[in-house]
Amino acid sequence: MGQVVVLAATNRLDDLDEAVIRRFEAKVYVGLPSLTARVHMLRTHMQHVPCGLTEEEYLSVAQLTTDWSGSDIEVLCREAGEIIVICMCFLRILVFL
Repeated sequence: MGQVVVLAATNRLDDLDEAVIRRFEAKVYVGLPSLTARVHMLRTHMQHVPCGLTEEEYLSVAQLTTDWSGSDIEVLCREAGEIIVICMCFLRILVFL
């Protein structure tokens, strides 16, 4: 029979039971993204959203998200995109009033 490989990931290692952690032979720590990586993530996640952010604004947002994971930044962009769409719809309604 072939071997079974188990791969796991967590943002909350402190919450795992020690017995579970011991069962994994190798542990790889992936740190939080750098400023440059956060700017890239923001640009990537917002590329299809009509937000009109400048490079300086992307940099400012990236500087405010120092302790954020890639997942946190993705959620931020998704929610920002939803707010932009809601505002655009609201503005269209106001035009017709």
